[in-house]
Amino acid sequence: MGGRDATVLLNSDGFEPSTITLCAGTTLTFVNADRDVPHTLVVTKRSSSTRRGGKGEAVVRVEIGAHANPVKAGRERVHGSSEHSYTFKQVGYYDMYSESQTFIKGKIEVVDASNPLPRARRVAG
Repeated sequence: MGGRDATVLLNSDGFEPSTITLCAGTTLTFVNADRDVPHTLVVTKRSSSTRRGGKGEAVVRVEIGAHANPVKAGRERVHGSSEHSYTFKQVGYYDMYSESQTFIKGKIEVVDASNPLPRARRVAG
């Protein structure tokens, strides 16, 4: 993954990767790999800075897929397509899930790009 971009695939089996660490400012593109099955993607920022913080406010709620209808995402109306991009500017922990298939879940950690990270961590950005 080069530059400030990363990609997560979403299909009926789950997210790939299901856990990702990004530097703040990275744009993450969610791609519906099913294409014939729409998914309502929701990303929430945890209300606490801990890994086990409670559910927070949705920062993304958009339907992605070939048969998507316009849905409200923040203040904008976003017309459905097979992908959706979001730039993560705030450091913290986020949960991602498919509202239409609740067993599909994943995690996003956004870190400060100026802080050194352990070598074992895979970071995009």
